[in-house]
Amino acid sequence: IAQNESHQPPDVLPKTGEHRFFYATGEGCFARGGFRGSRTQVVIMTKRLPKILVTGGAGFIGSEFVRQGVARGYPIVVVDKLTYAGDLVRLLSVSKRIRYYKVDISQSVMEAVVKKERPTYIVHFAAETHVDRSIQDASPFIQTNVRGTFNLIEAARKYQVKKFIHIST
Repeated sequence: IAQNESHQPPDVLPKTGEHRFFYATGEGCFARGGFRGSRTQVVIMTKRLPKILVTGGAGFIGSEFVRQGVARGYPIVVVDKLTYAGDLVRLLSVSKRIRYYKVDISQSVMEAVVKKERPTYIVHFAAETHVDRSIQDASPFIQTNVRGTFNLIEAARKYQVKKFIHIST
């Protein structure tokens, strides 16, 4: 708590990608000309936003989720193999505010990403899609959709990820 004897708002409102800052006043209130009241206090409380690991984050729906998360200040880690459905162009507007890994979720390296990043949440969009392709050859679907999801769940359990959200086609 910082006393504000001059009854003026702070010069700089701190802002980072990992924190949100909330401002409240004591006896006075902030109005057009500044703080009003005899003994105004500025209370700054920080809350660390949870880190979110997004698989399939360069896909059509995953990339929108990433852009929305970044816009809200969440630290975002994107994992995408960049197959036919993934395109990093979709993430250009937020590329400086995310971490990106080109990783196949069905491979053991995925566990290393979870270990390194220690996300609070995993939002799992990555999947093989298009049923007509699965009729011709089901193995990529089993590899990604089944083994890959299992890999992620095991890593989430091992590294105590708070929530695992699976978006399925």
